[in-house]
Amino acid sequence: MRFCTAVRRKPPLEAGAAEWNERVLVVRAPVHAERQAAGLATRLAHAEQKRAALTPARGRGKRQSTDEATLLEALDHVLKAQRVESLRTVAWERQVERHTHYVGRGRGSATRAQRVRETIRSHIPHSARREGPIADLLQRCGWKAFVPNATSERLSWAEAVLG
Repeated sequence: MRFCTAVRRKPPLEAGAAEWNERVLVVRAPVHAERQAAGLATRLAHAEQKRAALTPARGRGKRQSTDEATLLEALDHVLKAQRVESLRTVAWERQVERHTHYVGRGRGSATRAQRVRETIRSHIPHSARREGPIADLLQRCGWKAFVPNATSERLSWAEAVLG
């Protein structure tokens, strides 16, 4: 089922332009709205999967991101590619591990020199959906505006709606 409304409007005029009435047909197609909503859900899921792949859990063969700027740039690229940059909130943190080692070979002693080695990891612990903007976007799904150039006799159904 489609919902339709028609509106007459006068477009903004420029200096020296002629005045006319425009017919604008605003149509909502529920099937199209469902497809757009399913596409949005898919894009959000793909963005979450790709976000999780940017900062894998520690383990053998897992490359960790050490630079915050590189991580944020990659995250921004993922959100823009999926067209969900304003629909997710992302928090990141910098994790620093310090390991103390003795300088040289052998066992340490109280007077032996020590060296501190730092391992830095930029990590995205979680991201969340922003439900308000997602709901607003879902509410706008399925709507289309048409400005026909056909004569009013050919669009008799639109003229009946306009009155």
